[in-house]
Amino acid sequence: MKERGLNHSAFMLKNEAGSLIQDLPSGSLVACLEKALAIEELERHKNEQDALKTGLPRCINEFRLNHPHDCIYDSISPLSHTNGSVGGLKHLTILSGHTGYIKSLVTRKELLLSGSIDGTIRMWRLSQNIQDYSTVHILPHILANQTSVEVVSIDYNQLGIIASLAVDGVVRLWSSEGVLFNTIQHTSQILKVEWDSSGMFLLATSYCSLTVWDSQGQLMKELINEHVQEITMAWWRSPSEFTVQTLHEVWAWRQDQHPVELFVGSVIRVQWSPSKTYLAIIQETQDECDIWYLNRDITAISFTSKDYILLTVNINSEIYFWDLESRTTVSRIHAGIGKIFKLVFRKDDEFLAACSDSEVQIWNMENLLLFKKFKLTNNINDIIWTDEAGRLAVAFLDKIAVYSLY
Repeated sequence: MKERGLNHSAFMLKNEAGSLIQDLPSGSLVACLEKALAIEELERHKNEQDALKTGLPRCINEFRLNHPHDCIYDSISPLSHTNGSVGGLKHLTILSGHTGYIKSLVTRKELLLSGSIDGTIRMWRLSQNIQDYSTVHILPHILANQTSVEVVSIDYNQLGIIASLAVDGVVRLWSSEGVLFNTIQHTSQILKVEWDSSGMFLLATSYCSLTVWDSQGQLMKELINEHVQEITMAWWRSPSEFTVQTLHEVWAWRQDQHPVELFVGSVIRVQWSPSKTYLAIIQETQDECDIWYLNRDITAISFTSKDYILLTVNINSEIYFWDLESRTTVSRIHAGIGKIFKLVFRKDDEFLAACSDSEVQIWNMENLLLFKKFKLTNNINDIIWTDEAGRLAVAFLDKIAVYSLY
């Protein structure tokens, strides 16, 4: 009941059931609870029948009091598949359809997912044929009063299950076809969701705890410690260990063990190498106790697939290549595009993408020469290399630019 946000007492349930005179028979309170949960689920989705008026797909699955409700969206509705447009040059394709800023991009195989403040996730199926990009599934995040809620976090596992987090604090689980099959609500505000490497378990990070759910939304474990408070981010390091960033520390936290403090200081960013061997931490200022000080005013970092090569970029757009084994710089690039906020390697390490708030540069790692650059409207929010064909997707404002290198 608490997870569903209900605060009914047994007396109120008895009152609403119309059983004020006679005593409640054995088991009837459970029946009242089940009906209350079903009614709450019904209220959550009741306005979706009118959703087509607002450009959102319609749930066509019936509601039953004795069975959980799974949203099934109208597959023949033209809006649910073609509410997107494509404008393309020879190598650049612009995807549009969102009505608010795009906050995050996720890719898995041939799918590209975009989450927006307009309250939707759009599933774009990547194709060599530009016109096929206009086929898009929409995953709406709607409250009972038909208000759309901003999508703040997305993750997609190898089992085809999409986990999304909206500002209403509800985690929604979707199938690879875009069907909502479960919702999760925590007692405290969730900041981020992330699948583990197997795709079997979902980590939900809140300000004061870590919660692990299975792929069907069943609660597996909750970790709380009085010393680990004001959590800002957490990641899986292994199936049994998490790395936790707070406002003033970085912790290693194993299940069934006390957390271990790794670092003390104001932290801007934390990132593991691909094999989880090296942990890079960007702090606000240099301390005398630093184990190894690389550079000042770092704005972004990234590891290559070789694991021991770390890239850092400073406020002067200088990208340094560090060999972590020899603790020396091996290369340097001067991008000259202002403050770079993200560096992303293609899966084969052949190309590096660097972006500021208005420009994207692609560098060839074989000769360290600039391969391509293009400018977009300000407010670039995210960039990601797609799994298939190695195309670069750039989220800016309410659109996505997909760049094909060849």
